[in-house]
Amino acid sequence: MQAMKMVAEREAKELAKGDEEEDAAYTSADIQDLPQPPYHFRTPGEFGNDTLCTDPAWHTALLAFRWLGLPYEIEHEDDEDEAMLEMGDEVYDDAEELLAGLPERVLLSDFVESLEPEKNAVAKLEPAWTTLHFNKAGKTDLDTDERRLNNCLEKIENILLKHGPARGPFLEGDDLTIGDLRLAVTTYHMLAAFDIEKQWTFPDKLVKLKAHMDLFHGMQMFNMVMPSREDLARKYAL
Repeated sequence: MQAMKMVAEREAKELAKGDEEEDAAYTSADIQDLPQPPYHFRTPGEFGNDTLCTDPAWHTALLAFRWLGLPYEIEHEDDEDEAMLEMGDEVYDDAEELLAGLPERVLLSDFVESLEPEKNAVAKLEPAWTTLHFNKAGKTDLDTDERRLNNCLEKIENILLKHGPARGPFLEGDDLTIGDLRLAVTTYHMLAAFDIEKQWTFPDKLVKLKAHMDLFHGMQMFNMVMPSREDLARKYAL
């Protein structure tokens, strides 16, 4: 229950900032007022327009920073498309490298990488849903792609179910891990993409996974990091 208590405390602190950050969930209209994470896609993407970070790895890293309360700065060179994240004397331009080092940096926290079964189940989700979403040329069988995606989601559902109602809502029960943040970001990207292309809908029977998504997608700290689903969907428009 310690991790859930820490999440609640973080939420309370974020809500206390409500007057200052009432409109923290951002769109392309006010992105210039926010720090810019490193990004690989530019949305809307035309020269001179405001940009949004749409890279899921950086979304996960920045969500972890929010949850842990770690200070950071974004440095963006005027003549460069890439940005860097500065944390003290350290500089990062690779989100995965940054995530890998976080548990060692915050040894007094319960925040750790997920166990291998949970980690692997979440890792398979992004390639599964993107394969189905972008399969417009008939390169693979659509029914096969849809089954693969649904199987990935069902494995995650079973992981969440195995803890039972007495345990917490996370992949490892009471303990929030990096895998939970990855899962929340991945499902958010997935839903944003399929908001436009309606070739697939989220299965109603996946009740525990739906609860996991609702928990994270409804957090203020989550919406302070993520673009709106409408803006994010532009990345996946076919």
